[in-house]
Amino acid sequence: MEQVIITSINKQELVDIIEQTVKKVFGSAKNEVAIPNEKPIGVHRAANILLLSGASIYRKCNNLEIPHFKRGNRLYFYESELEAYLKAGRKLSNDQIDQLSDLYLKK
Repeated sequence: MEQVIITSINKQELVDIIEQTVKKVFGSAKNEVAIPNEKPIGVHRAANILLLSGASIYRKCNNLEIPHFKRGNRLYFYESELEAYLKAGRKLSNDQIDQLSDLYLKK
């Protein structure tokens, strides 16, 4: 293993180097969820959006099936994340599957 000796570097330069390396490794811009000015909603509103009972919401959160966060004994959600959760479960029709397979085979 090659040894690297860093000399005459100030604290801020070292912090910048570490931040750049972490961003490069983890791709921070891709992993961050940008939710501009969106306010969190509670369980009852989430249940109305997902058309589920409150008990189902708690069960799905316990099983880590839906995106949520928790402060104390309360669960919070973002509407945009719940909508993305619904869209992720979308099933294609047979016609859509046929169209996609035709496009794939033409390549």
